[in-house]
Amino acid sequence: MNVQQGLVALAVLGGGVGGNALGVPAGYLVGGFVGGLLAKGATGLDLLPGGEAVTVVGQVLVAYAMVCSADLSAWRAFPRLLPVAVLSAAVLTAASLVLAKVLEKVCHLDPMTALFSTPPGGLTGLAVAGASMGSDSPISLLFQMVRLIFVLLVIPFVASWWTRW
Repeated sequence: MNVQQGLVALAVLGGGVGGNALGVPAGYLVGGFVGGLLAKGATGLDLLPGGEAVTVVGQVLVAYAMVCSADLSAWRAFPRLLPVAVLSAAVLTAASLVLAKVLEKVCHLDPMTALFSTPPGGLTGLAVAGASMGSDSPISLLFQMVRLIFVLLVIPFVASWWTRW
């Protein structure tokens, strides 16, 4: 790891701690993400080596965190909720397809990049799938990152209003 990479890593850590201290929803994730991108831009780094290994470790850690916080008693509702979950996924996918066509026409993105820029889902999974299908992964990833940060910052406020409505 060189000095620039070390600075980016420290910025991710510091941004995460700062995001959490400020009470940002998912503060470690959002703060770390923003801090890391700012440091990466300031240091002029483009792609960092070892990104694939870090992605694998990150996915495994996210899976572990989800398993740790999973309430298995909720699985009893699975048969009742599965049709609604499938319908929700279908509606979101249809909306994403429409939005992809809009991006393709208005922003002049190629069809694959537009398609992988709009669906809700995991950042790394969509980026890897998009790259393997020929999309411009950095553009798709940009849209996915903005969506994730937007959702993480906006939904808690909407949720507090929603519960009073």
